[in-house]
Amino acid sequence: RNEIFALWPAPVQSSYMGFPATTGAPFLPYLITDKVVAPPQLHRCYSEKLALMPNCYFVNDYKRCHRDVLNKGALPRRTEFGLPEDKVIFSCSNQLYKYDPDTFHTWCNILKRVPDSVLWLLRFPPYGEANIRLQAAQAGVDPGRIIFTD
Repeated sequence: RNEIFALWPAPVQSSYMGFPATTGAPFLPYLITDKVVAPPQLHRCYSEKLALMPNCYFVNDYKRCHRDVLNKGALPRRTEFGLPEDKVIFSCSNQLYKYDPDTFHTWCNILKRVPDSVLWLLRFPPYGEANIRLQAAQAGVDPGRIIFTD
């Protein structure tokens, strides 16, 4: 959708929440962020002028909209999602095409260094699951330690 911004449909345009890093795009001259996402020592890496929010750039009212998460007794168990209760769970919810070989190799190294752990990934696209499992096995990681979710 950045193509729309390239047409300058508004006199002031800003990037917010869709991509928390710099876009490098001249048609998005501002980025709404915070000092955690964009630490001061990295401001030079941004092409945008940074509009730093005082606490957190991610505005929500989760406690009001999802009061159920405040009741620990009502929280779902990991097993309800096919996850082990007794393991460290690493997770990434990106679509599979966003993993390059170096990134996935890094995940495999993490799994090898943390033996009681699993990697929970989004099953999208579904035909990528077999390839991910194959790559894990080739990297010396039990493919059973990769858990997919829809």
